[in-house]
Amino acid sequence: ICKFDNKSLKISTMKFALFAGLVAAASATNPTFIDYQCTSDVTEHGKVDLDVAAILTAVNLGTDAGVTTAVDVYTNGQNSAKSSGLRNLKGFATSGEAKMIGEFQYSLFRAAGNAADDMDTMTLATLGTTAGVKQEEAAMSINFRNTYIYTLHELLDAYADRSLGTTTDNDNAVKAWDEGVAFYVGSTATKGVCSLNSIYGMFECFGQHFTSNGGATSQDTDNTSAQSDINAFVMEKFAEGKAIIDGSTFGDTEKENLLKITDEINSAIVKGLVQMYIWVQKTTTSGVAQLSPIVVADLVAQKTKLTKVIGSVIHHEVNACDTDSAALVEANMIAADQNFDATLGALQKNYKCLGFNCTSVGTFFGASSGVSMCDDGAQYPDQDASITDSNGNTYAISAVNYGYTPGSEVAAHALLDKDLLRIGLYMGQADYANAYRTYSKGRNSVKGSGVVRNYQAFSKGASKMGFSEMDTYKAYFGNDAEFNDKFITAVILGQTDTTMGAAVDYSTVAADARKEIAVKSIQYATAFHYVLREFYDAIDDCKIGNQAANQDGVHAWDEGVVFWAGSLEGADGSGTGQVLAALAEKRAGNYPETKDTTKMGSSVINDSLMADFNAGKTYLQAAQCTEAEALIPGIVSKMITPIIQGAQRYAYYVANGSNTDKKRAEGYAFMRAVLPLVSACSASSADTIKSNQDYFASTAMHEGDDVVFEAYQRTFDCLGITCAMIGDLDESSYPGRPACTTDFELGGPAPNTKVAGVVTALAFLVGAFLW
Repeated sequence: ICKFDNKSLKISTMKFALFAGLVAAASATNPTFIDYQCTSDVTEHGKVDLDVAAILTAVNLGTDAGVTTAVDVYTNGQNSAKSSGLRNLKGFATSGEAKMIGEFQYSLFRAAGNAADDMDTMTLATLGTTAGVKQEEAAMSINFRNTYIYTLHELLDAYADRSLGTTTDNDNAVKAWDEGVAFYVGSTATKGVCSLNSIYGMFECFGQHFTSNGGATSQDTDNTSAQSDINAFVMEKFAEGKAIIDGSTFGDTEKENLLKITDEINSAIVKGLVQMYIWVQKTTTSGVAQLSPIVVADLVAQKTKLTKVIGSVIHHEVNACDTDSAALVEANMIAADQNFDATLGALQKNYKCLGFNCTSVGTFFGASSGVSMCDDGAQYPDQDASITDSNGNTYAISAVNYGYTPGSEVAAHALLDKDLLRIGLYMGQADYANAYRTYSKGRNSVKGSGVVRNYQAFSKGASKMGFSEMDTYKAYFGNDAEFNDKFITAVILGQTDTTMGAAVDYSTVAADARKEIAVKSIQYATAFHYVLREFYDAIDDCKIGNQAANQDGVHAWDEGVVFWAGSLEGADGSGTGQVLAALAEKRAGNYPETKDTTKMGSSVINDSLMADFNAGKTYLQAAQCTEAEALIPGIVSKMITPIIQGAQRYAYYVANGSNTDKKRAEGYAFMRAVLPLVSACSASSADTIKSNQDYFASTAMHEGDDVVFEAYQRTFDCLGITCAMIGDLDESSYPGRPACTTDFELGGPAPNTKVAGVVTALAFLVGAFLW
């Protein structure tokens, strides 16, 4: 199509004539990509791989002029015509703000700290301005930084089009789903043939070196084997998605199935990138036969650059599973090329969250030493041990979680906190649809029956919670068993809520405030209530002589502990958690008296809770039901202590010059999580707190922090809390912080009456911890 000039290699003067010829030659038939028969004409879309080929041809010249040509084709296009001109690869990476707002992959990409055009910036940096880039790095950057994210966009655009009742709301009336397939495969791909021109072609390059791709038991020496398993899976999913889109109905079931298919395609691509990381890291010039068009010596020489490309593409996906693992990707793949074993280990423990497993990744045979397939059962928190009970029965138990050794298998339960992480990331990007889908459908915590746990079910579960504390909550919120879900749903979706009395419209609330209210309400209301439900359920099971009368036969007490801790804290509690254990650690940093300086990131509250958890497990295993039940009031007191610390902290912020939407929202969420218990102790204290900390109050904190702190403190005795437990807020940048006190000079003594259903101070002394 163009002839390269050794001096300039310019093609811009040919643009108009080239475009006219391409349009005239456009096929009038619907193309086939591998085994996928399109139902619209996306012939031109598929030709974007010819642009990749032209770019690689240019960089392979090894000249500055060649790089100039490569950048020109990348920026302006050359082979893929559309009605308004030429399609270009740069546009794939720069259209996020215009086209991808509210799409899961773009939301997670931005939530991980990336700017809108970062992928384009990185690809341009890869191509450079002078000779030096190799075809392997250029191909990987373009295919995965540009085409990958745009392929997903087309699949999600197809979902949006079908939801609106049309399947051809695109350029030249083509179907967006077909476009996604065309971009993924390209016009020149062939089964089993390695090519650098498309995602499909690149997956054919390395797949044959993994046992999971084509069933290899040793390194293949040619590139003409059957289609890789990744591509076979993706092509199958493309066909399934097309069948749904072309179907006569598109109800809730079809919509959810299409989104699941898109998730599965995305997971397959991420799995392929993990395999590429292993491939790039372990390939040696002596360990792999030449695989045209790849030059193995160049591949080995580019190891660090290729690793950086892969890291930049998978980072946001890992970040949505575990921020600590994402930090390792950032440090060991993007910022530097180091610590392969530690980095692969971090990826492996997130395989389940990423949508695949050790078996599907397989064993790598591309080097003399290879990389053996990992063991899914060895990845935290899925490691199993076994114990033998007093009757001689041996059964499996889950790994240590936050220092607690379960007496049953509860690893899958612990993974629910990863849903919270993802909900928070979506809410931070104002991607309310995906936040709600994660909240209502779940993602990471799967029951033995295959049903996916979700926080919405927990929020709706008050009708199943017959314990006294929940009775107090239900009474405060008008005896509505679904008060939590109605509130959280209204916040996420921007609807009207009446659970706090007056109708308020959350569509008018700032995005950062909605995030804080929604996420913290799940963390410290929904999760807290369900933890208590499990503890009381364990007592009920004990009393009827059946400690395994729960879903999947797990011990309810263990479930309560892992829902409190989550999986992200890790075995020793040093990870970055999302639920109640993490809150106590955070607040210990603001209330120094509650910080355990002997343990990284720990708190004395959590130390005391852990003593109670272990004592309760021991009692239940010995069928000492009454002794276990006596621990619960103290557990409740300790669990609400960090919530009250948070409520006080943000009351102080707002009253002292930091009255932002976000800080008001944080204080409001903390307040709402404990307000029913406070009200059961003192209605007047609750009214004072609510009038000052209600997010919709006409004047936030209008009575000042001293009054609000005192209102909380007046109920401490009733709630089973002491000033020694709460401590004093330490915010060095703000003077005049109210101290915790029992001397209420502003009006009368603290109430002494204990309220039915509310915990007592005496119960707090139960356990092995001395304050």
